[in-house]
Amino acid sequence: MPLFHPTRRLVGCSSLVACCLAAASAWSQVPAVVINEIHYAEDDATVHGEFVELHNAGTEPVDLGGWFFDSGIPFVFPAGVTIAPGGFVLICEDPATVQAKWGISPASVHSWNQGVTPPVWNRLGNGGDSLVLRTAAGAKLKPVDLAAYS
Repeated sequence: MPLFHPTRRLVGCSSLVACCLAAASAWSQVPAVVINEIHYAEDDATVHGEFVELHNAGTEPVDLGGWFFDSGIPFVFPAGVTIAPGGFVLICEDPATVQAKWGISPASVHSWNQGVTPPVWNRLGNGGDSLVLRTAAGAKLKPVDLAAYS
């Protein structure tokens, strides 16, 4: 019996194609929100300007209500937060500092210190960290939803 059997190879290829199509279909249903920027390690440790910026690279608005980071920063988006197509949202340690320093609209800025007493400063590890963003259902967005930095 030959080592190469065309029929078996075709069956294997069709199975691989079916898996790839199923995965592509699943990814296409996931919103196009990515971790776009991470600002950590302020030059002056008394300036609380650390932030993580999300960007909606898609063509539809995305409801972020219930989305959360399961690594890096303890933050869950409250209900009613949306990100417009091509829009940005910041999650930061101190909204007033971020708004004053970069002139960002208050509507797109959220604090990971909201409701935290006392506030936790310098949450983003200056020596590196991982941030994992998930949908309200717990699904990872795309491979970009994990941002490691150092």
